[in-house]
Amino acid sequence: GPHKPGSGEAPGYTRPSVVSSGMLDDGDSTAETDRIFDSLRAPHRRRLLCSLVRSDSDGQAGVPLHETLPGDADDEQYQTALVHNHLPRLDAYGYVDYDADRERVRPGPRFDDIAPLVELLCDTDDRVPGGFP
Repeated sequence: GPHKPGSGEAPGYTRPSVVSSGMLDDGDSTAETDRIFDSLRAPHRRRLLCSLVRSDSDGQAGVPLHETLPGDADDEQYQTALVHNHLPRLDAYGYVDYDADRERVRPGPRFDDIAPLVELLCDTDDRVPGGFP
């Protein structure tokens, strides 16, 4: 029969709210999107961001660094990678604010840009192949 435009999508399909909220659709959306996906690329960074999203405090007290470490990891090696690689990157992006003296991590000035996506990923961790974060 004749092809109806738009019939390729499943009935009732709606775009994910993260996209339609405009979070990924501002002026420098490509750069912002790249920062977000780069931040979520490494398990260390995903775990850290999930810890911040899940922390009960209003965020300003922050999360002690040791609370973001996985129980099964070589803590020293993991924490070294976090402090020397992952935290500086997230800090540079503005997603976290790392207090090295007190070894605490707080949400940074741009944390709200990434939080909805992190929440989405943390909530689905039992359905994501390969384990998450």
